Amino acid sequence: MPINSHKNGRIIILMTFIIALSLSLLKIAGLSDYNPPWAMMVVIYWCLAIPNRVGIGTAWLVGLFVGFPGTSLLGVHALAFTITAYITLSLYQRIRISPPFQQAITIFCLLLLYSLLIHWFDGFSAENQDRTFTREFFYPALVGFILWPLLFFILRGLRRRFKIS
Repeated sequence: MPINSHKNGRIIILMTFIIALSLSLLKIAGLSDYNPPWAMMVVIYWCLAIPNRVGIGTAWLVGLFVGFPGTSLLGVHALAFTITAYITLSLYQRIRISPPFQQAITIFCLLLLYSLLIHWFDGFSAENQDRTFTREFFYPALVGFILWPLLFFILRGLRRRFKIS
């Protein structure tokens, strides 16, 4: 194992988070309701792949960055990321041995939980108390379900190529 492999692994992981955060901020006209929670998906992947290196603390930090643009109260995304990462880490051995389609169903449930937590926590603020559940609520999790196998294989390829463990 080369001396710099641990450092290179950190850089690659950091770059995947930066790309995911950039994709989360990307608002394409007419498609913003369908934008999956990219950063949450990347956190879930790294929690599954290397749970000893990416965990609740990393999820909290990434969640803070997701919340910075001011879409909701500061800390709401961090808390939702932390709870979702905790559940992912609790179940990671079961999720990892699942076939890709079954994994995608589990990821759909985790993304739906994340969306539900954001929706619920945002309801505590005065400006968002009239929010209701509509079918648009499910779209990001559904798109995440569809894109999970692709994201999984891309990130796994990066992890294997750069020998991140």
